[in-house]
Amino acid sequence: MDKPNKNFAERLLDFTTRLQTHKPPRSVDGILYGDMHNRIFAVLIDLILLLPVLIIIPTLLLPPAMSMQRTIILNSYQYLVIGIYNIIFIYKCGATPGKIFVGLKVVDVTTHAELSLSQTIIRFLAYITFPLGMIFGSFKRNKRSWHDLIADTVVIYSPNRWYKRHYDVLKAKLRKFLNMPDK
Repeated sequence: MDKPNKNFAERLLDFTTRLQTHKPPRSVDGILYGDMHNRIFAVLIDLILLLPVLIIIPTLLLPPAMSMQRTIILNSYQYLVIGIYNIIFIYKCGATPGKIFVGLKVVDVTTHAELSLSQTIIRFLAYITFPLGMIFGSFKRNKRSWHDLIADTVVIYSPNRWYKRHYDVLKAKLRKFLNMPDK
């Protein structure tokens, strides 16, 4: 059991150890489907990364008076930025930075290959049209949300998760940075 008086460095090392030993949800047909809490965490990471572009830049460029026209322009701008971000990253990398951090990847449902550009665009348009579809995916065996069903995609755990590839290096650097002895 964890000591209640652990310092920040010890808690951070415990977190990295939990990342390394994290077991994805049960395999269905040999495939590890991305669970909803990690998918939602990935979306939050992406929104944090986009925060300066979504909020700060429009605040500086648009006049401060709140009007219906300003609201429409701001919402359109935000959807456009989020759309470009999602479409480019999912099409080029198979995942957004948030999904990469969590270890998820978006693939075609039948071939498990990278998505086509049309699949990526359809997936995003379905995502902004049916955001409650994420809840629907929580109850499905393969965790496919409505936007996944519409675009014929599925979110899986990437076999080469970054924290599995770099765990020992990260842990050594963290120990050195925190002046902690190796165990």
